[in-house]
Amino acid sequence: MDQVSVYRPSIDKVKCGTPWSALETELLKQCQSGNFDSLPGKDERPPDCSDRDRRVRAGLVRYLILGGCDSSCGARPHPKGVRIWGGWIDGVLDLEGCHSRLALVLDRCRLPERANMMDARLGALYLPGCAAPEGLQLDRLTTRGDVRLNDGFTSMATVDLGGARIGHKLICNGGHFKKEEGWALNCNGARIGTDVFLREEFHAEAEVNFVGARIGRQLDCRDGHFKAKKGQALNCNGVQIGADVFLSDGFSAEAEVNFVSARIGQQLSCNGGHFKAKKGQALDCDGAQIGADVFLSDGFNAEAKVNFAGAMIGGQLSCNGGHFKAKKGWALNCDGAQIGADVFLSDGFNAEAEVNFTRVDIVGNLHVHRARLEDGISFRSIRVRHGLNWKSVTGERRQVDLTEAHVGLLSDDMGSWTGVGTLKLSGFRYDRLEVSTSVTDRIKWLGQAEHRDMPHGPGTADHLKGSDFDPQPHVHMATVLRKQGDREGATRILVDRERRQRRASWLRALARMDGTGWAGQEVLQVLKCPFDWVFGVTFGYGHRPMRALFCSIILISAASLLAGAAYHTGQFAPNSDIILTSEAWHAALKAAEPDELPLTHWLEHAPEAQDYETFNPWLYGVDLFVPLDSLGQEAAWRPTTGRGCLGNLAFYSRWFFQSAGWIITALAAAVLTGLVGRRD
Repeated sequence: MDQVSVYRPSIDKVKCGTPWSALETELLKQCQSGNFDSLPGKDERPPDCSDRDRRVRAGLVRYLILGGCDSSCGARPHPKGVRIWGGWIDGVLDLEGCHSRLALVLDRCRLPERANMMDARLGALYLPGCAAPEGLQLDRLTTRGDVRLNDGFTSMATVDLGGARIGHKLICNGGHFKKEEGWALNCNGARIGTDVFLREEFHAEAEVNFVGARIGRQLDCRDGHFKAKKGQALNCNGVQIGADVFLSDGFSAEAEVNFVSARIGQQLSCNGGHFKAKKGQALDCDGAQIGADVFLSDGFNAEAKVNFAGAMIGGQLSCNGGHFKAKKGWALNCDGAQIGADVFLSDGFNAEAEVNFTRVDIVGNLHVHRARLEDGISFRSIRVRHGLNWKSVTGERRQVDLTEAHVGLLSDDMGSWTGVGTLKLSGFRYDRLEVSTSVTDRIKWLGQAEHRDMPHGPGTADHLKGSDFDPQPHVHMATVLRKQGDREGATRILVDRERRQRRASWLRALARMDGTGWAGQEVLQVLKCPFDWVFGVTFGYGHRPMRALFCSIILISAASLLAGAAYHTGQFAPNSDIILTSEAWHAALKAAEPDELPLTHWLEHAPEAQDYETFNPWLYGVDLFVPLDSLGQEAAWRPTTGRGCLGNLAFYSRWFFQSAGWIITALAAAVLTGLVGRRD
């Protein structure tokens, strides 16, 4: 295809009758040989434009970069390109739309007017150590090689690389971009073939913009300093980066760093980085896709929210030793993130505001170990495929929310739970429990939890605490313990659940009656409380049926001892109308001394007493308690009510022992047949 001819002034028109400066003369002398090392002024940048020997006309630079004249005039540039050291460019360097395969190198030069290279095509552009107080217009610049604005490059206005196509690297190491408003460096929509380096004391005092840019390999901002009074310090919204991003090793930003919806091929490392933002967020990676690990560790410091909401992280998220501060909102927000390996909030991790891991899906483990939480942490609806390691956690810990969370292994210590202000466990599930924690501590932990609100109805007394019990955490822990072979521990958990649940029902009934009068259902619930207590004491609410045997032994022993004491003091009588109306009994009544009871006289002197049913206090206690009148003791003997306090007590306590026997026997039958209790 034929190329459009471009106007090129002759060398005489460029010279325009003015003698060449010393630097121009040497430049023309060496342009064909390519021996640019001999050019004068290469050691320092001219402080101003007063030295005429270091003057280079902008027209001469354009003339040479476009190929110069034919070989007869001796002004055709070497394939190395056009290289100038330590000069100042006189006039506007206008290469807009120019096409050249040559590299343009201006080393430690001064460009007092804003250079224009819009839509230009160059081999490469090197401006190390240059001063461009009016900035550079490099929109849609295309190069086959690097663009270098490094080694002390200084600009007081915007350097605009919007839409540029850079074949290799963009290097701004040690560059100073001092514009205070708008963009200091604009690479909006730029395409960089390999790496971008903004490191080694790189300074920008306004926004650095890489919105929608594509970077073939890494973005390296180690030891870079980014500051913006308005807007964002580093804006990489929607950027695509083929390899790593380094915002570490002394990196600092004094406004928001934005990687919203960014795609990063490998890791994002912010180790040792300092992020501070008076407005907005310190680091915003909302919806970002990161192929490998994210490091916010080893002295990482953020003084506003760090946001990874909806992010997809292919490797681990490490926040070991990171410090997260936020005056408002969350210190670290990972709501809805997906993390392909482990998460570490450990080894000096410190958060002074709430940490949010709601709906996060973690393929590996979640380690919260030797961490300090001054506010709360939300694990609501989190999914951890392996385990949650919660140990040596300190700080105020105002709230820990595990609502509807699901983890593989729960590995913890009770000290990390003690002191938590609000603990939410409703719907919390785990497949296995670490066995080092005792069941007693587990019961305390479950009791520490704040349960979901229960419907109390109108007139509820909110001051009645404990009426909002959720049994799910107890039931789930008992299920896990049973699967792990700890049946005794599971039983203790279920007994504690029954006790709390029945107490909560009783408190709710009281709450409904508070100020609303008496209602039938509430009255029944309140009256049911003593029976619940008896059921718990005797049968462990159906989970400890053998406890009824010990209760029965205690009650039978009490009845037997009381009956034996009453009998031996003579405060018993034969339970027979024939004996009580016999002459022998009447004789005993008459013959008994004032301090002697009739039973004693009758047993000693009446012949009938030798053949009457012998009294045995233990058999009497069994006969009284067991609802089967088969031993004959209760039918043969009865305590008297008028001959002493023991007789009175034994007489009236019979109804208690008999009722207890009926109740325990009936409940035992119901428990053993599965009609009551042990449904969990």
